[in-house]
Amino acid sequence: MDKLENINVQRIRSTAALHSLTLESLFSDLKIAGSTLETLNKTSSGLSYSQLSKIAGHLNRGVLYFMEPGEVDPNKMLSAQFRSLANQKPTISRKLKIIIENVESYRDIYLTLREYISEQAMPFVPSQMPTDPAEAAAVARDWLDIPDLQDEAVQLVLQQAEAMAGQWSSSG
Repeated sequence: MDKLENINVQRIRSTAALHSLTLESLFSDLKIAGSTLETLNKTSSGLSYSQLSKIAGHLNRGVLYFMEPGEVDPNKMLSAQFRSLANQKPTISRKLKIIIENVESYRDIYLTLREYISEQAMPFVPSQMPTDPAEAAAVARDWLDIPDLQDEAVQLVLQQAEAMAGQWSSSG
């Protein structure tokens, strides 16, 4: 397998530190040999694409992120709100940190798109669901714009699906 060159070890180290991991514990968690870590530290190469991909996935980053030159600026990497939360609650689990990072990223994308289309946010007003299951199903179908099952075309499709053999039919 071809080994990648010019891997930014400092980026791996600093990103792992943000997840409360050392390089040794990261490689151990991912079952990557210690000799590979030694080679990586000495030559900035020695990882295969699949190994770097495992590391990137574990640290919630893309592979190219660890190929970019330069150090990581934690102020750009994490929002002020996230840093405040991390300082107040230093025992936040790694998985929760990843969820928070993703939410912040999606929020930035959403706000950028809202700004791009220059619309005001529409308030979400949920429907009150009736307690009767049949009525609740009708409300849900209407909200999802699903045709009523009494429609003749829908009945025909359902009958054809029932007649077919296979895992999607109730008889097969």
